[in-house]
Amino acid sequence: MKAFIHKFIVISLVITVLTSMPKFLLAQQKLLGELLITKNSPEGFVTVNDERVISGRSIASPSLILTSPQASAKVFLAKTGTVFLSPNSKLNLSFINSSISMDIFSGEIVIETVPNTSLNLFPPDGNVTLPIESQANIIKVKVVNGKTQVQTLVGKAQFNTVLVSAGETYPLTFDNIPTPNKPSERDDNSSNNSKSFNPLLIVGLLGAVGAIALVALSGSSGNSDTPVASPTR
Repeated sequence: MKAFIHKFIVISLVITVLTSMPKFLLAQQKLLGELLITKNSPEGFVTVNDERVISGRSIASPSLILTSPQASAKVFLAKTGTVFLSPNSKLNLSFINSSISMDIFSGEIVIETVPNTSLNLFPPDGNVTLPIESQANIIKVKVVNGKTQVQTLVGKAQFNTVLVSAGETYPLTFDNIPTPNKPSERDDNSSNNSKSFNPLLIVGLLGAVGAIALVALSGSSGNSDTPVASPTR
């Protein structure tokens, strides 16, 4: 009788575990993201953790995602939002039920968050967060040559200590065109000094020539006043 009861308990436990596994797997699957790829040409590709992937691939946290110059990607995150990667972008994405975090290395990224989602973005030169997490937010972040530009489309974002409200961009002057090298202040001063030096140099030269002329004239008049000795006969 005891053996029968023991077997019954064991079988019941096995059945309970087997019936609960689909629910457990479904709960875990909700923490996955889905990657969709758009190619501008056949050469376009997207890599996840340094491996080329196809559209529809599941994304786990964390994942290093890179888009080639001919491809863009969209990552749907369960319960938190959506991440759009423009061509030639690279980021390291982490997410849980109510939080998104990523290191942005290059490219242009758009992040849409659902209400009550925290966001932490780490571009090369700062940190981007959401001051108001209770609302939906749409943030665009562009990173070029280690410099970051933040544009808020919906909601509010904070880039380091600067609050960027909806419709605002910070910094305004950031673009993809490298800023041409401007002459340094030292070069400007040198140029100004050289320009102001030329007239002084001319005046100095004229003064020197005048002094030499006066000395020559005075020497000539002195010689004319001195009597000339006659030759001895």
